Amino acid sequence: MAVIDVPASLDPPGEFGPHTEAAVKEFQRRRGLRVDGVCGPQTWSALVEAGYRLGDRLLYRRRPMLRGDDVADLQQRLGALGFDTGRVDGIFGDDTSLALSDFQQNVGLTADGILGSSTLDELYRIQARSQGPELVSDVRERETLRRGPRTLQGRRIAVGEHGGLGAAIATIARVLTGAGADVVDLHHPDGSRQAADANAVAAEVYLGLMLDPTSSRRRSLPSSASPTGGCTACRCPFSGRRGCPPWSASSDHR
Repeated sequence: MAVIDVPASLDPPGEFGPHTEAAVKEFQRRRGLRVDGVCGPQTWSALVEAGYRLGDRLLYRRRPMLRGDDVADLQQRLGALGFDTGRVDGIFGDDTSLALSDFQQNVGLTADGILGSSTLDELYRIQARSQGPELVSDVRERETLRRGPRTLQGRRIAVGEHGGLGAAIATIARVLTGAGADVVDLHHPDGSRQAADANAVAAEVYLGLMLDPTSSRRRSLPSSASPTGGCTACRCPFSGRRGCPPWSASSDHR
């Protein structure tokens, strides 16, 4: 936990005590996960991804796709230089690979789409001379919003649920469709999978519903950071910054 700037536990080694639980809750809060102090599959995956720093490993397009803070950092840096990686979601997909290859070609390196030491050195060298301009993805999304209608007509909205709320999702979808929206319904227990699916269909807004096991109330978790919906990756390390909203519909409870 200390490696990712969360206060280290004061509990004895090997003991999950109150200090460890508090550290887990703080990490979950920062990452937009459900704050329950339980280090289940979702939280553990987020911890692993959060531990990567740019340069710790080779980054390239593969299956399953690489995820982590280092990928999000790369996307942020490339976007600031004008190379379009798409939304900053911490997932090394096709857009990120193409943007990296474009960068390599522009600086005279082999355009293989692999972030190794030579490419990273060039990235740091050029980044040090830049003034941190607006991300190209932000400019594109703002222009899309400016040109778009001021109603729901034609807007693509992803509506997701993690189990047990299929009827509610169907009702919401009917209402939004009646208002002219293009609705995509998502049903998957993994918030990260829903995020990837929402991004894949270019959803402008994500509306997520989930059941809180500690309450009888239902919560709605909208995505709302970037001009047209932003990154919907639930464990994005740039949560709350440009291009990514601080939302998550993930849960460690099944």
